[in-house]
Amino acid sequence: MLIFLIFTIICCIAYGFIISSALRYWKSIPIWNIPLDFIPKTVVSIIIPARNEADNIIQTLEAIHSQKYPSILMNIIVVDDHSEDDTVEIIIILIKKVLLIFLCFN
Repeated sequence: MLIFLIFTIICCIAYGFIISSALRYWKSIPIWNIPLDFIPKTVVSIIIPARNEADNIIQTLEAIHSQKYPSILMNIIVVDDHSEDDTVEIIIILIKKVLLIFLCFN
């Protein structure tokens, strides 16, 4: 029993040392600030799985479009998984308004 207690104490001390070392390293990483003249050039694809999401899909897509990232560099792909509500109809209406949305059927 004494050996188990000593082993447990040694493991706790080693664990504390590892965590404190990781925290010290983490705090030493400099904060990177985005330059004011930075212009994004990378195209980003956002894939949204949807099934019966008629209540949430509009808010989701509006939240994506409200990002500071240029919308011309975003591809939004909505994958419908046999929705039984108006999800597909809502997405089709939004596709007519915003050309950056693609609808895929599963």
